[in-house]
Amino acid sequence: MGDAWANEDWVFTTSLGTPIEPGNLHREFRRIIERAKVKRIRFHDLRDTHVSLLGLAGMDAKVIAERIGHSNVAFTQQVYQHLFQAQRKKAALAERYSLRSVKMVRQRLWQVFRDALDMELVFRNPVDPVRIKAPRGQARSKAGRALEPHEVTALLAALDAHKDRRTALALRLMLACGLRRGEALGLIGAGL
Repeated sequence: MGDAWANEDWVFTTSLGTPIEPGNLHREFRRIIERAKVKRIRFHDLRDTHVSLLGLAGMDAKVIAERIGHSNVAFTQQVYQHLFQAQRKKAALAERYSLRSVKMVRQRLWQVFRDALDMELVFRNPVDPVRIKAPRGQARSKAGRALEPHEVTALLAALDAHKDRRTALALRLMLACGLRRGEALGLIGAGL
C-alpha cells in the first residue's frame, strides 16, 4: 500500500486510503450514467430502484421496509406509493395486453386528441401528461424514479466497465442494498 496510505479503515476509499469525497462520487456517478445511456437520475433513485426491484420480485412490503431500515411499513408504502402503484398498473395491463400494444394505443389516442384539440373540438388533450404546479413560494419536491429493468442492466454493464473499481463497487452496493450515499460512504470495515 505504501507510505501514503491513510489507514483509516473506511470500506470505500480513494487510491490513498482516504474517504471518497461525495462530490467526486457524484461526478463519477454522472459519467457512469451517461456511459450507460440511462436517463439522468439522482443517487436516491438507486434506492428507489432497489425498492422497485424487490416489489417486482414479489417481496412483501413489510420485508422491504425492514430491508431499507424503515420501522413502519405504512411509511414505506406512503414514500414509495408511486412505485407500488406503477407496478400494479403494469401488472394489470400485462395480464390482458402486451406493453407494445398499450404504447401503440396510447400514441394513437394522443394523436387523435391532438387533432381534436387543433380543430377546437376539445379544450385539452387528456392523454397529455398532467403537470401540477406548486403553489407560489413552495418548491416542488423532486420526484424520484426507479430505473426500468433494461436500464438496470445497462447501468450494471457501465459499472463493470468503469475504471475506478472502488467507485463502481460503492454504487453497486447502493443499488443492491438500497443504501443512501452517506450510508455507503460512511461504512467502516471494523463495523462490518
